[in-house]
Amino acid sequence: MKQVLLASAIAGLAATNAAAMHVPMASTQYFPLIDGARYEYVFASGPRVSATAVMHTGQTWAGSTQLTSFHMTAICKPATPCVEDTTDFFRMDADGMRYFGGDGRTASHVNYMTALMSPEWLLKNPVAPGTMMGPGMGYQDTDEWQIAVNGMHSVTGEQHHMSSYQALAFETVTTPAGTFSNALHIREQRGPDYVRDVWYAPGVGMVCWIDGVEEGLLASYAAGPASAPCDTGGGVFPCRPQSLLPDCRPGGDRSSGCRATDGLAADRHGLQCRCRIG
Repeated sequence: MKQVLLASAIAGLAATNAAAMHVPMASTQYFPLIDGARYEYVFASGPRVSATAVMHTGQTWAGSTQLTSFHMTAICKPATPCVEDTTDFFRMDADGMRYFGGDGRTASHVNYMTALMSPEWLLKNPVAPGTMMGPGMGYQDTDEWQIAVNGMHSVTGEQHHMSSYQALAFETVTTPAGTFSNALHIREQRGPDYVRDVWYAPGVGMVCWIDGVEEGLLASYAAGPASAPCDTGGGVFPCRPQSLLPDCRPGGDRSSGCRATDGLAADRHGLQCRCRIG
């Protein structure tokens, strides 16, 4: 028993020393792209109360293939406009996680689309996080990278900016879903105006983010089941339990011609969803 405890202590010390020594490590486990994975979030600040996000693999967006969509629907605070519906597209490449844009509806009810031909580089792979000096003392030995981002926004036009990122440290984060040790803290500077801090937990993904306006916290997470084709009557879609399906609103902002059979339909990306009639 003493040998087991000693071995565990040595292993833990080795992991701690590796982080402190600025050793590169694989980042793929910090943003797992799992078909049907479901995330529930609550918000400590900002205009939104809660949100549900579901992943779907094997998607195509603006000519880019083998993407995973992250479809989030949110509930706003009473009498407070907010972004209720977004779909973002990601892909884990050999050098890390890329963000290719997506679509949604703004708080002022304007539909938009963003297509990034040169995408954001959210996570570098491998990555060597720095260390926290102490409360209010900042970080040292952070890993940094940047990318020139180019694309098109349907409302604001062409997108051209430099984005930079920092892997600040491994930190412990507590959310309603639990306490996550060794969460990877990334600071994003997307263009001149947008800054966001994100914490990714291994095997889970995004567990917390702060962007100056809102703070999102993971409330629950469920890895999705494997997809299998099924015929809903309106077409063949990946079968998933009803509890893992997002909503699409017929005739609304999430679908064009929602085809409903037994409560199932396809949204405008061809993703299976529950169809809310009326």
